[in-house]
Amino acid sequence: MGCTSSKHYSSEGETKGTTLLGLLYEVEGQPKGILVAADSRSSTEKRLDRPLKIKNDEVKMFEISSSIIALMSGTAIDCEDMCSSVTYKCEAEFKKNGESVVYALRQMSDHLRGLPENIKNDKAFGVLLAGWDAQDGLQLYRIFTMDGHVTNETHSLGSVVLGSGSKYAQRIINVRYQHGKSTEDEVAKIALEALFNASFFDKFTGGILRRYKIVPNQAIITMPDVDPFDVPNPVVSSRLDCGYYTLQEYQSRILFLVYSTTRFQQPIFTDQLINHFRKYGGKEEVKAVAAHLVVKKQDFYFHRVVFKSEEDAVKVWNYVKKNSQTSHQDTFDLLRYFPYQLVLESGALVYVSMASEDLSQLIHSSSNAVEVSSKKKKSNVVEQ
Repeated sequence: MGCTSSKHYSSEGETKGTTLLGLLYEVEGQPKGILVAADSRSSTEKRLDRPLKIKNDEVKMFEISSSIIALMSGTAIDCEDMCSSVTYKCEAEFKKNGESVVYALRQMSDHLRGLPENIKNDKAFGVLLAGWDAQDGLQLYRIFTMDGHVTNETHSLGSVVLGSGSKYAQRIINVRYQHGKSTEDEVAKIALEALFNASFFDKFTGGILRRYKIVPNQAIITMPDVDPFDVPNPVVSSRLDCGYYTLQEYQSRILFLVYSTTRFQQPIFTDQLINHFRKYGGKEEVKAVAAHLVVKKQDFYFHRVVFKSEEDAVKVWNYVKKNSQTSHQDTFDLLRYFPYQLVLESGALVYVSMASEDLSQLIHSSSNAVEVSSKKKKSNVVEQ
C-alpha cells in the first residue's frame, strides 16, 4: 500500500507514505462523477537480514463492489486484511438490501476501531472511500486514525486528500480546482498535477499515477496509467500561500544522479541520498526535501534529488565538482551529460549533474537514450 508489510517487518521506524485524492465534478450544478487517484510508490523498511525495498508499481485500489472503491494508505497486510473483511461483509449485505456507500463506510470505521492501538496511532493509516448507490447518489469520504481515534469526513467543497503527500497535492487543488465548475477533463488533469506535485516534494510518493472514475449507474472505470513525467506542463508548489511555478523554475534546485546496476548491485534509497548530502553545506546542513528513482534506462538508474533552495543545491554541486573523480568507467551514451562522479558511503559510484530542461527531456524520453542524445548532438546542445 503506502508502505510496509507488518507481517515481515518491525513497526519500529517504518517508512510509510502515499498520496490519495478524490475530486467531485459536476455539470450544470448536478453531481456527475467522482475521480479518485493515487500514486503507486510502496516502501518497506529494512530489517537486519533484508534491505529496504521500494516499488513504484503498487496498486492501492480495492473494489468493495462494482460501484464502490477504496484507496488505501498504510501497511500492506493491514490494508489487505481490512479490505478482505469489509468486502466479505458488504457482499452479504448488498445481496440483501442493495449497495450502500454508507454501509461500507461504517464497516471500515468499525474495523479501524478494532485495530491495536499502535496501528490507530499510526498517522499513515487511512482510507479514501468513493462510490455511488441508488439511495444517496455519489459520495466521497476519507477515514483516518489520529491519536488513537477513528475519524470519518465527507468531502470539503468537492475534494478529499489523504497521505504523506496530501499537503502538496492540496496546494495544487486549492489553485486549480473549482467545486461545481471544474469539468471531467479538467479534474482528470488536476489530479495528475496534484499527484505530480506530491511526488516532487514528498519522498514517499512516486511511481506510476493511477486514476479511477465513479459515475452513476456504471461500474468503476479504470483510466490509463500515467508516468509522472508524461504529465503535460506540470506545475509545482511547496508554498503555503498556494503559489505555484512551472517545473522549469525549479530546475535550479535539482541534481540528477545515475548509477549502474551491473557494477553496484545494492539499491540506493531516498534516505541514503538525503542523509548523504546533508553534510555538504559546511557548518549548516543542506536541506534535501525529496529523492526519487525516476527512470531506468538499460542497466542504469536515474535519481532526482530536490533541495529546499537553489543555494543548497549549489553548495552540493560545488562540493561534488571539488571532490569528484574524473574518469568514467562506463560507456553508456547518456553519461556524457554527467561530468562528475561521487562515491557514496555505501560504496556506490554515482554520476552527478545539475538539472536542466534539456537533460530532463533526455532522461524522461521514452526513446532509446543513444538515439535521443545523438539528436541533441545535431542540435548543438552544449554538454554540461
